[in-house]
Amino acid sequence: MMTSVPLYSSAVRVFALLALAMAILNSLVVFSPEFMAILNASLFARGWVAATNVLSGLMVVGIAFMAAEAGMSAGPADPAARRRLERLTEWLPAAAVIVACIYVVTPTIGRLAGESGLADNPATLRQVIGLLTLLGWALFGWAAVLRWLRQGPAWSLRLLTRIMEALALTALVLDLSTAFAGDLTTLFGAGWVIGQAIEAVAQALAVVVCVEVVAEPEPGRLNGWFGQVVRWLTVLAWTSFALQAGFQVVALIQSPIDSWFAFLAPLTAGAMWLLQLSERMLLTSTIWARELRVTGG
Repeated sequence: MMTSVPLYSSAVRVFALLALAMAILNSLVVFSPEFMAILNASLFARGWVAATNVLSGLMVVGIAFMAAEAGMSAGPADPAARRRLERLTEWLPAAAVIVACIYVVTPTIGRLAGESGLADNPATLRQVIGLLTLLGWALFGWAAVLRWLRQGPAWSLRLLTRIMEALALTALVLDLSTAFAGDLTTLFGAGWVIGQAIEAVAQALAVVVCVEVVAEPEPGRLNGWFGQVVRWLTVLAWTSFALQAGFQVVALIQSPIDSWFAFLAPLTAGAMWLLQLSERMLLTSTIWARELRVTGG
């Protein structure tokens, strides 16, 4: 198990960079002649949306690299990874706050610039939860590093733990309600709903497991129900990935893509699925590796 942590840590970095590349490509595509013919938006609006998408992608990379370093420092106890993690948490929270503020002021910028496409499209509740989750991860990592260095108050990490759990449960409720609002009358539709529900549960479970392990690092808990939860997370992670990838392949077979930029959606989704899977497997492998290292088992 100890040897799998570096493997998943590397996978997280690779797939995070792949997701960023897809975000950049999606941003550049809005300036292509094919896309401009079907999207009625000014050059300023396109540029603003492209820039915010790239910034969001950079935040995803930052959070992923933070997770990769945390896995190496908590599992194999790599001191170099711990130093890199400390440097990451020096600037990542501030960057996350800046990105969050940019999203908040986007409608105002749109109104001031007379851009209805920006002003009249406020973020949905689920998008706000996702943005707050990214911000929460940056702050949570910062608080965790401070506790490791014996420099931060214990209450800050406990508070952020509860905030992350509340965000995860809110996202779970919203995702499940969206999933079960889908088409259940066909076999494909019902399968898709089940796949989305499994993904929602896996995502919420990963967040709760991660923050609980970091806030209360007690390897002995893995011998009981908490260990069963970690095992179920592994099963759900692989099941969700297999179902999402399988349904995407079936959808492509049933409805062949007729334009080059239409390939971006499934490719972007695939990159995010691979990143999610590698992050979840890094989490579970790190937990077990740390238990073996600390207990000598």
